[in-house]
Amino acid sequence: MQLKKIDLTAGTIPLYYYENLASTNQTLHSMIKEGITLPVAVIAQEQSAGKGQWGRVWHSRRGGLYLSLGLSMRLKVENALHLSLISGWGVAEVLNREGIPVNLKWPNDLLLQGRKLGGIKIETCSQEEMISQIIIGIGINWRNEVPTGGINLIEYTNINRLEQLAKLTLEGLFLAAQNYTKEGLEGTLPLYLNRLDTIGKEVQINGMAGLVVGVNAKGQLRVVVSSPGARCEISCLPGMISLGYH
Repeated sequence: MQLKKIDLTAGTIPLYYYENLASTNQTLHSMIKEGITLPVAVIAQEQSAGKGQWGRVWHSRRGGLYLSLGLSMRLKVENALHLSLISGWGVAEVLNREGIPVNLKWPNDLLLQGRKLGGIKIETCSQEEMISQIIIGIGINWRNEVPTGGINLIEYTNINRLEQLAKLTLEGLFLAAQNYTKEGLEGTLPLYLNRLDTIGKEVQINGMAGLVVGVNAKGQLRVVVSSPGARCEISCLPGMISLGYH
């Protein structure tokens, strides 16, 4: 383990660098329990037990970015889904500024050329219906071998060091947190929707055809469902439907 400092627009934060971990999120969670001061970040060259949303395995081969950021942030537990949306938006926004045309698949998968570039997993610590601390775990394919449906950044030679990608990712996460703290989801949601590739997608819900039309103020996906003689809009939480990839 090496302790480094990384200079960001928001200030200098400590970055703990490991060759191999089971999970950057797990390691950061242990650090928080031991009383480490936030914000702090953890990065690993490889993960042996990395997980995405819903417990899915994230293929953490050497050459990818596997990073977790711990932040102090107060918001209501009922708004936890907001964190997924804003985190994805912030990283996509910063990568676009670097000339990498990243879009989003709801709620927070990073897309490049219609394929999965990265994913984000949010964990929270809460008390009395208020979230006080968050861990944002993110994996981005950089130079690593990717599974079917994935893509990496190998053709984007302007990102030529893993440390550079880590700094851009952290800049995006801090941008998201600052924007959300100032504007709330009301001010951030239009920016998120501008990057969202999911609107207009056809989906199936309980055997009925649906069309994605947007995202509501809770961060839920808005889907218009049609059946013979009926048409209505429903709100979906993550895990309720499969959106797939190109």
